[in-house]
Amino acid sequence: MLRLRGAELSLQVPEIVMLLHSAMKSITNEQTLNGTLHSLRTLTAHHLVLVADQILTMPLPHDEYARPHRRIVLVSPSSIVV
Repeated sequence: MLRLRGAELSLQVPEIVMLLHSAMKSITNEQTLNGTLHSLRTLTAHHLVLVADQILTMPLPHDEYARPHRRIVLVSPSSIVV
């Protein structure tokens, strides 16, 4: 759904990012955690600035679950300007 309709979710991006972040705290299955990160990466591909803004509003120091968020934004192909 995110891959096909991600561009339509701009108003919900902050809430989705926070919900994914909160959900990661209770996920114990590695496959589920990877799926959650994949969803975040897909959302980032559509809304890089909105996802980055939401990550920057997270309290410092970032917890262990926010670090993968940052990594996704930093290595996102759409974040590379040539």
